[in-house]
Amino acid sequence: MRYEVLEETLLVGLSTITPSSFSDQAEVGTAEIYGLWAKLRGIHEELSGPAGDFFGASRPADDNVPPLQVWYLAGFPYSEEVEGLESFVIPRGKYLVYSHRGAPETFDDAVRIAYFEEFPNSGSELRDGPHLERYREPVGGEILDVDFMIPVK
Repeated sequence: MRYEVLEETLLVGLSTITPSSFSDQAEVGTAEIYGLWAKLRGIHEELSGPAGDFFGASRPADDNVPPLQVWYLAGFPYSEEVEGLESFVIPRGKYLVYSHRGAPETFDDAVRIAYFEEFPNSGSELRDGPHLERYREPVGGEILDVDFMIPVK
């Protein structure tokens, strides 16, 4: 794990409210999120978006700890808002970064490792802010190369 400071970044994309990786319905949430990414790939190609990272941004959609439902945005950085897409600004902040590379089926287990093993062992303190996933290429391939980014003080 490592620390990284992200600058304020405008994302455009598609969002949903779905079961979190911590719920017993995680597989349903993962399938729904993959559907967003499939739609977004076509939109990104149409816009000729800049090459670079793609982000999944999430925040709790319920009062459970950890949340059982999350608001999730699949998006990419863009210079301006785009009609028909949701806009979301990642505020400037510090993140604890846990990198994972593996088959899509390993995603939910990697989330649990990041949050229930690596984060507690880091000694970091959680801050209010979006939880992020940063992908080096569009989601949908046989291998996910993802950074889980946990907002910390």
